[in-house]
Amino acid sequence: ICDHARIGIAEADENGRILRVNDAMCAITGFERDDLVGHTMYYRTHPDDVARDRLNYRQQVTGGYDRYAIEKRFVRKDGQVIWLSVLSSSVRDRDGNFQYCLRVIQDITERKTADRDAAKT
Repeated sequence: ICDHARIGIAEADENGRILRVNDAMCAITGFERDDLVGHTMYYRTHPDDVARDRLNYRQQVTGGYDRYAIEKRFVRKDGQVIWLSVLSSSVRDRDGNFQYCLRVIQDITERKTADRDAAKT
């Protein structure tokens, strides 16, 4: 996976188990690669956001759609809750069978904080 990218990239299997991540994903989440690989992508997702992401992903895997975008909270290794923008795209074989997903992740915490502060004024 693109280790020189400035955005987080993860690949996951049909059950949402993380197969690979890049260095940026580790930097965003505060976890080492070995801490993420093998866990599901919901492992440190904020509990209030798990069901929505899981439902979207299940629909993606079963062919309901090939991609979706979601904004969700994530609990970093240090306990800080951050906001992530996730674009999840399917990789399928010639017959249309799901092989894995590619997820592009950006930390949007600053934007979410600014939006919240602007709404208060």
